[in-house]
Parts: sequence; C-alpha cells; structure tokens
Amino acid sequence: MSKNHQMYFCKTISDIEELIEVPSISIDHYQWSKEYRPEAHAQMAYLDSYGLIIRLVAFEKNPLRRYKVENDPVYKDSALEFFVSFPPYNNRYMNFEVNAFGTLLSGFGYDGQKRPLSEITKYKVEIKTEILENYWTVLLKIPLELISDVFKITSLKSGDDFKCNFYKISEDKSIEHYASWSEITSDLPNFHLIDFFGKAIIN
Repeated sequence: MSKNHQMYFCKTISDIEELIEVPSISIDHYQWSKEYRPEAHAQMAYLDSYGLIIRLVAFEKNPLRRYKVENDPVYKDSALEFFVSFPPYNNRYMNFEVNAFGTLLSGFGYDGQKRPLSEITKYKVEIKTEILENYWTVLLKIPLELISDVFKITSLKSGDDFKCNFYKISEDKSIEHYASWSEITSDLPNFHLIDFFGKAIIN
C-alpha cells in the first residue's frame, strides 16, 4: 500500500472556461531515473452536469508523435496520461493515454485484465491537443455517462471522492522517462498500480 497521501480538491465549475482558474499540480515524481525529465502539469475540474475535465501540459519542443490510430501504443511516443478509479474501487480503473496528435489509447482494467474502453461502453471521450513552440497540451472531456456506464455510479457531487494519477511518459529509448503526480515506489515502471493513485475530492 502506498504511503503517499497526495490529495487533489477537484473544483466544480459551471463553464469550461473556468478551468483556467483551477490550481495546477506538477507531474514531477520521476521514478526509474532517466536523464530526460520534461516539466509537466495537470488541472482537473468537475464540469457540473457533464463530467470530468482534465488539462495536461508538457514542456517539450516538437514532441515525439508517430501513432495516429486509436489504441495505438502512444506511450512509445511522448504521451500524457490520466488514470482514474471510482468507488467501490476493487482494483477497477480507466486509463486515458494521449500523444500530441490527439491519438487516444484507453482501457478498463479489472482483476488483472485490461480491455479497450470501446469494448466496454459506447460513450466517448472528447480530446483536443495543441502544439505550441515550447510546450503542448491535452484537453480531456470525460462525460458522466461514460463514468456511470463503466463504474455503475449514478452521479458525482460535492464531497464525493475518487482515486487518480497523472503521468508523463515515453518508452522510446531516445527520450525514455516516467513521471507521475502521486509517487510510485515499485521496482519496475508500472502506472497501473491503484494503490499508488492519489485521492481527489469534489468540492
């Protein structure tokens, strides 16, 4: 069990434009040390009556991007990722992994098994990416219908909590790196360990 107690207060907003006012957190726990360590940040809010809105930023020029087909292994490019689990947990989680093209690798994990989200639910995540001179961004919009369908919960409201982690990764040997918001202390790189997820509370 993780001894790390990272906590994020997930603000409720009424308009997506309010996301810019949400505090930013750093994806700066670089485990399994490598020389390449790009700065990365995350913001998250609950958009009332819609679902979770996540903005991820990585400070990289010309980020490595090759994969263009959904569920391609974007973690072999330069990728930003969000993993999330909702009560009653039981080792269930969703993962969303995105490269600078906006190519999404998504899945649902349970009892050591992992399946593409497209096999689990009809609901889709909206993605927008932007590449600027010195950094690139990902905007994820995860509708409540998707969360409800996968985790069998009916609503999210103030005071509810869930577990999550934010990641920056590349498995390409030229820029190999592994960073997380909530620290992971496993011997080998592994972002799929729910015990090391941080806690988010909707307020």
